[in-house]
Amino acid sequence: MPYQVSVAIEKDAHGYYAYAPELPGCQSQGDSLGEVKANIQEAVELYLETFSADIVRNPRVELQRQELAQESQEALADFRAGQLRPQSAADAIAELRSFLASETKLA
Repeated sequence: MPYQVSVAIEKDAHGYYAYAPELPGCQSQGDSLGEVKANIQEAVELYLETFSADIVRNPRVELQRQELAQESQEALADFRAGQLRPQSAADAIAELRSFLASETKLA
């Protein structure tokens, strides 16, 4: 499954540093821009592989993912019918982070 992940790259006196804000702890470094890009791409791929494997091993997380997908479909239908106001991206991200944090504690 393809993913789009934002990556921030910073340069300092020691080289380049990159991180993916949506993936807590996913970061890398490199001596050149090309090296840091390759390193962060690998780090993101490994992060997502690990995350996907954790979901596959935890049926409770998969069930909650399915419930969340169903709720999302219902909310979209309500929004299209004019019965629901859009949620800000910041609120949606905060809600998702809270959900993932609680699941990490349960696993």
